Amino acid sequence: MANILMFGDWGWLPRRTAVQRQRLESWLQSTARPVVIEIGAGTHVPTVRWFSETLGEPLIRINPTEPDIPGRGVSLPIGGLAALTGIHDALSRTSFFAD
Repeated sequence: MANILMFGDWGWLPRRTAVQRQRLESWLQSTARPVVIEIGAGTHVPTVRWFSETLGEPLIRINPTEPDIPGRGVSLPIGGLAALTGIHDALSRTSFFAD
């Protein structure tokens, strides 16, 4: 069952959202260095962008037409697949993540 709030959605379950938010807060507190990777969120429905920007964590925004970030982060003005492939390739070449 989905819990997606869009315009006038009468099936919205606020309790479910509150529980999920608590899980997110707990996870963020237990994670040493979280990074938000946002893919394709535009400005027409700004809730995803707002959420990513207000978490207070470093942000990688991947969007070929609207990549701008207010604050700290990395803007990648390319498509999602190309960006994720490039990130994967870069991480594979560095010893930073090696065991």
